[in-house]
Amino acid sequence: RRIFEHYGSLANVLCAQLLPESPRNMLTKHHNDNVSVSKKRQWSDFFDVKNSDGDSLLAEKEDCKNQSEFIHYLNSTNSASLAEQFKFAKHLNEPFFWNISAYFYTRGTRHHAPALWAEYDDHSTCPSEVRIDEAAIIKTIALDVARTASGGILPLVTVHLRRGDALGICDTSIDTVVQRSKCAIFNSSLVSNKHPFTMLVFTDESDFAYLGGIRSALERNVPNVHRVLLGDNLIREALTNATKKKLFKGNPDNYLTYAVILSLRTEAAALDIDFDRHEKCASRDQKLNSKHCPL
Repeated sequence: RRIFEHYGSLANVLCAQLLPESPRNMLTKHHNDNVSVSKKRQWSDFFDVKNSDGDSLLAEKEDCKNQSEFIHYLNSTNSASLAEQFKFAKHLNEPFFWNISAYFYTRGTRHHAPALWAEYDDHSTCPSEVRIDEAAIIKTIALDVARTASGGILPLVTVHLRRGDALGICDTSIDTVVQRSKCAIFNSSLVSNKHPFTMLVFTDESDFAYLGGIRSALERNVPNVHRVLLGDNLIREALTNATKKKLFKGNPDNYLTYAVILSLRTEAAALDIDFDRHEKCASRDQKLNSKHCPL
């Protein structure tokens, strides 16, 4: 999403649309059990890039003519040449591509920046703001899973445990997860109303002993918890059902699963407790070990 936010802003400045490589080419096997995503997967399955007028900045291949048909490829190496070519482009009255040489890397693989395809006339104006809107089906599935898990009435607490490439960076041992979760809940509004709640645990861990241990420990030690569920399995099942109903093309993958997880944590959780790999983990641990946490 950060890549599309960055290049979406550039496209917006140039009154252009993004024409990126396919998800199959850009999304690595590493995060998908060493399997390529489906050839049928489209970026619109995940999100759309829109400007402040609500117009999409994300183009699919079939939306544009073959690039070889275009006469005009405008190159830019600095802001001065960009300004001059922009003036020229506004008088073309025909489609063209901005030929801007830029790259980004995913796990050591170099990718070209999304092509910038434009078609406007001398009266075109460019809205100033860019936003990323998640696909409606992603949000729908997230809310459906949340309702199923909570029974439609109980508050939902989500716990995100990044384990695979974060071991040794952020402490996700069972005891630590329980203590940090208790602390976060103690400092939330869930304590004051003493209402039971459901906990959904999301993790890339596959070890059954760890998964069983974390569920059992949270259910035993966290006050007012009604039940603890492993959310990844619920979401994979929901995505499989959505695919059978032809709401998605191609088989479900880990990228779709994570998109739904992120939506659920953002939109449906009364409290989200995040054990990620980033430097904020250390400062969070220090805060949660303070006197404000009756561990």
